[in-house]
Amino acid sequence: MNVFELDQHELTSFGSRGALMSPLGGGSGDFRVTVAHLASGGLIGMHSAPAAQTLGVVIGEVIVRCGDEQVTLLPGTAVRFDVGEQHETSARVDSTVVVVETRP
Repeated sequence: MNVFELDQHELTSFGSRGALMSPLGGGSGDFRVTVAHLASGGLIGMHSAPAAQTLGVVIGEVIVRCGDEQVTLLPGTAVRFDVGEQHETSARVDSTVVVVETRP
């Protein structure tokens, strides 16, 4: 067993605010897993998915916008974005989400 602290950095690109990102291990290059902590009112700004992305809510409540669609996600729900899809995520309350990116 190897216990370690996660690196954490504030995401400020895409007009993001109140978003702390913690990558989990490097993966094999075909995938990447990141834990994101969003403060109430925090935002991961509109951006294009660099790879297929699945975002799952662990704690809290987030609003995801993709094009003209907007959905509210609660713990135990997830959304998937295809490569290139423009999307943003905002938090109604303090929230924790897991983002898994996969490359073909």
